[in-house]
Amino acid sequence: MQFFQLCTGGSLVKYLCDGLPGKATDWSKWRIFFCDERYVPYDSTDCTYTPYKKGLVDKVGMSSDNIFPIDPNLSGTCLSHSR
Repeated sequence: MQFFQLCTGGSLVKYLCDGLPGKATDWSKWRIFFCDERYVPYDSTDCTYTPYKKGLVDKVGMSSDNIFPIDPNLSGTCLSHSR
């Protein structure tokens, strides 16, 4: 069985990053997907993925195979087809 989590920005970042790392769970069963209406690089302060990566993913040692961030390197053509 797998567990799917969809992560957004805002106050949810702090809530999940503060609360989840201390929980006893099988992180290999988790699949985390990121959603954001902004299309920004990972080093942007507006990026949703980076705070989760530092505050949750890295802390619990989750495999990158289980993480699905928005690819900031997608072309504009690719983005227009996904809408």
